[in-house]
This record gives sequence, structure tokens and C-alpha cells, in this order.
Amino acid sequence: DGVKIQYPSDGSPRAFLPSGECWLGSIDTRNHRKLGWKKVAHHPGASRYRMAATGNTRGQIVFAGGSVNPYNFNGIGYNGIPSEAESAVFSFDFESEAWSSHGHLPEATMDHRGLPFSNGWYHLIGGMRAEQNPVADVFRFRIDGI
Repeated sequence: DGVKIQYPSDGSPRAFLPSGECWLGSIDTRNHRKLGWKKVAHHPGASRYRMAATGNTRGQIVFAGGSVNPYNFNGIGYNGIPSEAESAVFSFDFESEAWSSHGHLPEATMDHRGLPFSNGWYHLIGGMRAEQNPVADVFRFRIDGI
């Protein structure tokens, strides 16, 4: 996911839109500068921006929160509409190349750059909650306990 830029042919301003593409990258073991890319199926639900994400010890990448409306630093969408935080948690398994849904966080959250993982716990640090409200708290969860 993320954002794609649309350049209208009529000369109107460019638009930043959600991107529904998901790609899997691989590093060549003989030349670490060579990357291979493969498009994979889209995850469950709508495209999201600024989700928290990290890998775990089970060969998965776990994603939490985000917003379906791409936004600037203040939480207001590039389209001028305030962005709302999401609460869904899902993962991508490298071996099966399949997505799994893990439920919802007790509180929606967005504007994350990472998702620290330690001893089976995922940690959401800061971010924004409802009505673009920045927070400075730490919330932890397990994907088997949401």
C-alpha cells in the first residue's frame, strides 16, 4: 500500500491517492545490490497509509492501523478531508504468500513508522488517534489475543 500520484491531463493539481498494490521483494544472495520484485495479492480490506508494520519470528509481516485516506503531517488528507484512524490487524506470510486477518485493536490508530516486536508482543508507540489527535503512549498487543 501507500500513495500513488495522479497527474490529471486537464492541468488540475496532482492528487495523492491510495495505492492498492502490494509487492514482495527478494535480495539476490550472490549480489545484495540486486533486488527482485513480484506483485502479490492485495491484503484484506481497503488500502492503508501510515500503518505500523514489522516482521516476526513466524515468517510474517504484521500490519496494524493506518488510514484509508492518505494525509499530510497534520492528519488532514491531501484531498482536504480529515483522515480517520483504522483498527484492523493483518499479516502476510512469506512462505504461503497469503494474508491473514487478526481482528481489530481496541482503539484505532494511524501515523506510525514502525511496530517493535519483542517476546510475542507488538508495540504501538505514539501515532494519532481519532480526530487527528497525536498521542505519546505505548500500547501493546498480541496477534493471537486481539
